[in-house]
Amino acid sequence: MLVHMVIGSIICCYVAKALKLVIRQERPTKENHRKKSYGMPSTHSAAVLYYGIYLTHILLYNYGPDAGAGAGAEPGPSVKGWCLLISVLLICSMAALSRAFNGYHTFAQVYAGMFLGTAFAAMWWSIRLSLYPYIDPIAEVIQLLLSVDFGISPMRQEL
Repeated sequence: MLVHMVIGSIICCYVAKALKLVIRQERPTKENHRKKSYGMPSTHSAAVLYYGIYLTHILLYNYGPDAGAGAGAEPGPSVKGWCLLISVLLICSMAALSRAFNGYHTFAQVYAGMFLGTAFAAMWWSIRLSLYPYIDPIAEVIQLLLSVDFGISPMRQEL
């Protein structure tokens, strides 16, 4: 699950970088910030919101009321789930907006990055859910192979 999340963040950042080359919108001009790349969308904002949304999906999926619930379970996130979601969104939004407040991006560039990160996390999570039946057995086989002791020691033993 962690590998899938990291791969998604890398792809999300590359999508943001590719969009910068297509849109070609300059960053705000400040004398102490002379970055050479374009600013739209903010890659930092996309990455922060991607991680926040994806981690929220993981937590709600694994620890929400539907995780391991029986037939009589109430659908949807609990009050704790909503509090978690709102807290993560507030913290990630503040981190992303700091890019605009510090003069690295305009607010439009930050909002575009936030939208990209949120949309990409939702899409990547749905891909993970559709691939879950195939990923889990492969991960178990890899873990089993890594745990097999072939009698080869990385250190030489002195006799």
